[in-house]
Order: sequence, then structure tokens, then C-alpha cells
Amino acid sequence: MASAPPFRYHGLDHVVLKVTLIERTLHFYCEVLGMKLERIIEDLGIYQLRCGRHLIDLQVMPAGTGLATKASRGIDHLCVLIDGDMGEVLDHLAAHAVPVD
Repeated sequence: MASAPPFRYHGLDHVVLKVTLIERTLHFYCEVLGMKLERIIEDLGIYQLRCGRHLIDLQVMPAGTGLATKASRGIDHLCVLIDGDMGEVLDHLAAHAVPVD
């Protein structure tokens, strides 16, 4: 068994998601999910969104580049913890034309 590291985890500070359509992505996270755009780091093409105590960084891919195929992506999904009535949440998503499987 490995020895314990000389530090403790407090949780995640941030996650970086690569995106191609920043306006569409900002609309989803800010307008639909209600996150706040906290800052833009222009020289890195990063838009930082506040998600409770944590950050979601959206990094804009350079023009002309695309995302890796779904099977090759390094992240499968992102799950956020929320409080709320599930029926109301589903109604809200439907009102914004967000498909739910």
C-alpha cells in the first residue's frame, strides 16, 4: 500500500472544457443553468463561470479546429450538484429546448 501523501484534498478548484461555439455555450451555462460569467482571460481564450464554490473554465478552440471525436474525448460528462424540485428542473430545461434523455 502506498504511503499517505503530505496533503489533504479540499475538492476541485476548476474544470476546463474545450468549446468551439462560445456564444452558444455561454447561453447554455449562463442563461439556462444560471451560472455567472466571472471573468474572461482573453490571452488564453478562457471564460470562467462560477458554479457554487467551483469554477468551470470554457476554453475556446482556435478557429478552424474541432473537438476530438466523442470516443476520443478525455471527459465523458460533467455532473453538478443542485438543490431543487426535479419536475421544475425538467420543465425549466424543456422551456429552453434542452433535450433530456
